[in-house]
Amino acid sequence: MKYFSNLPIISYANNLARNIFSRVKISNTPQYYPYTMNEGQKIEHIAYDYYQDSDDVWILHHINNVIDPYFDYSLSQIDFDRYIEKKYGSVYKAQRDIAFYHTNYYNDDSTLDVSEYDSLTPSSRKKYWAPVLDLYGNPYEYVRSKEDIVIATNKIISANITLTTNTSFIVGEKITQSTSGGTAFVAFSNSSMLTIQHITGTINANNITGNDSGAVATVQDVTTISTPISEDEFVYFTPISYYDYELDLNTKKKNINVLDKAYTDIVSSQFRQLING
Repeated sequence: MKYFSNLPIISYANNLARNIFSRVKISNTPQYYPYTMNEGQKIEHIAYDYYQDSDDVWILHHINNVIDPYFDYSLSQIDFDRYIEKKYGSVYKAQRDIAFYHTNYYNDDSTLDVSEYDSLTPSSRKKYWAPVLDLYGNPYEYVRSKEDIVIATNKIISANITLTTNTSFIVGEKITQSTSGGTAFVAFSNSSMLTIQHITGTINANNITGNDSGAVATVQDVTTISTPISEDEFVYFTPISYYDYELDLNTKKKNINVLDKAYTDIVSSQFRQLING
């Protein structure tokens, strides 16, 4: 079925046009199956291969609640990297810059026995572990809890600085301190003050350098503004880059639902009835 030919005609800017914003809700949607798209696979190809008609791609759009047929499905690696470059400036920058921190249970298969769990200090670390129970309901070991905890940043620091170059720091850029080995990202900057976040290692009263701007400054003093993730609990988190965040979203979009081909005529008929009132 050709989707657009069934849309109602309206007057728009003194012209007759199909109302592409028309939507209907098909009740009692029949059987559908989960399907994982292959790398670079086009949704039109799936419609043609399964329904023998690429025009029936609208069915896949409908049952998957797709608004944007380009970005609501998984992009190929080439298109994904182009999207990243346009949104973040470069793949390198997206891979470097931290979006947030996430609990890292997914790559931690360690266990604790009961005595090790009981001796965890501080006790706040216990929330990152879940008990494994025996047949009598008693814990005999602990594994990492599968709870997804997302925190915007691990620490925010304010520093008084003296610029030693004519170039200022850029908000969002990564800074490094060679003496301490510490790194961070700029949240605010002017000629005498710097606010940084996503701290790795230690930032102290020494020279810092901006990776993008090339700015160099001497830090006079450092004040911790906030520590959303304490040093004791930092081991349970991993920084997630913007690239990995976007890649995870793109990968999830590979999982779609496909309507059983036996119901295409029924769904098409119901669509025509509903869209034309």
